[in-house]
Amino acid sequence: MSKQKKYYKIVSASFHSHLTLLYYSSTIINRAQVSYHENLWTYAHINHSKLFIFDSLVNARKLTQYRSNYAYIYEVEVKNPSHIKLMCPCTSTSEEFAQFWKNRKNKKQVYTNIPVAYRASPPKGTMVCDALKLIKRVD
Repeated sequence: MSKQKKYYKIVSASFHSHLTLLYYSSTIINRAQVSYHENLWTYAHINHSKLFIFDSLVNARKLTQYRSNYAYIYEVEVKNPSHIKLMCPCTSTSEEFAQFWKNRKNKKQVYTNIPVAYRASPPKGTMVCDALKLIKRVD
């Protein structure tokens, strides 16, 4: 029997995505943010968008090392995990955010009319998935 790969999600004290709160403007947060609950499946609110997860506990801890009082790490069960090379820029409007995910789904160039200086690389070990379920808190 093979061992199942483990993934991790960082949530804020209010059970929202820690990564989203760190990277995005309030305009995007108000439209895209979801609330997570233990043992319940959570899906993204914007069509074609994904939820952020981490490929290892080590990489998740790196993002929380300076804000550990405000973030909790959970082991999660996920649907359709995949790697992500680029994130939608933090300066995006909510329309650009939605277009970024739509272009990614359709395998088009994800950045349209966004200057190179604003293109964002995700933190090390960041992945995305279609849905996730918080299984157990590990940190």
